[in-house]
Amino acid sequence: MINNGQRNVCVKCRDGSGGQLTCNGCQQSFCWKHTTDHQQDIQKQMDTLVQNNFLLKRHWEDKPYHQELFGKIDQWEKESIDKIQMTASIARDDLQSLIKRAKKNLKTTIEQISEQIDKNRQLNHFSEIHINEWTQQIKNLHSQIEASFNIETKQDEQTSFIKLIKIKQNTKHQLDQNEQIVKRPRNEINNNVSQMD
Repeated sequence: MINNGQRNVCVKCRDGSGGQLTCNGCQQSFCWKHTTDHQQDIQKQMDTLVQNNFLLKRHWEDKPYHQELFGKIDQWEKESIDKIQMTASIARDDLQSLIKRAKKNLKTTIEQISEQIDKNRQLNHFSEIHINEWTQQIKNLHSQIEASFNIETKQDEQTSFIKLIKIKQNTKHQLDQNEQIVKRPRNEINNNVSQMD
């Protein structure tokens, strides 16, 4: 508070008899009585500010902001693993079915060739012509086996049912990096001290 030497009127009681002080903060004039009241009001505002700052600090420290986000990541991981395991199970079943079908088809042909060879050998009823035929059949059967079990795994590029998860900070309320988070009050501390000319 300073006395500016002019005859100002107290904003509280409209007293203009002199001795009014002007507040550096609000730039209003107060008589002696209301100067004390005004200083008490400022002190109450400061106490409220300190309390609000304390509550903000406690709220920030106590509230587990990160827990919900970690929970979402864990949920995404679980759902993705479930989808992968289900897809792998289907792929194993498909592979098992292909192998089973190929074995079943080849088994009949192998048994027929084996039966002919064994039967004709026991009866001693074969010639070079038969041997050449059976040799050719066995070669063909080898090629057929190779073709039947020529199976590969392939990733389906068009079906991506697992979406990647990313972490991104919302910039809606984010301060500009060049902007100071804490600014000094307009009136420095030494100006807040009451002064009188």
